[in-house]
Amino acid sequence: MPEKFAAEEARVPERTFHYWCQQGRDGIEPYASFLTEVERARALGVKHLLTRVLKGEKGSAGAQWVLERRFPHEFGPRVMLGGIPDGDPIQLDSTDRIRESPQASELLHRAIVAAAEAAMDAGHARDGEADANEEPEP
Repeated sequence: MPEKFAAEEARVPERTFHYWCQQGRDGIEPYASFLTEVERARALGVKHLLTRVLKGEKGSAGAQWVLERRFPHEFGPRVMLGGIPDGDPIQLDSTDRIRESPQASELLHRAIVAAAEAAMDAGHARDGEADANEEPEP
């Protein structure tokens, strides 16, 4: 559950919750202990979701969806762009970041063009093989 809703359920305004967490990050007690408990609860939630996904239990697809979106750096999809002779592979944390990176957009465009050209070349090669295997018409 997003912290916003957990705070609302506990009748703590969201703004107050974030203030307490910031005070905890600054090492001020009792907020530091509060933040430790918040982080522990978050870790337990992730553990339960991940266990469900790994066991393939009912609801595992939904659990995976939550993990991917709530914790994209840890569980989100990874995209590797490469295969272009003069380009090094680039790793993106999320496909959404392709739009944010001019380098990634350019590499993606070049990879698509290269793949399309390779597919066309393979198709022409197959056509040539088919022509060689066909019997000439009388």
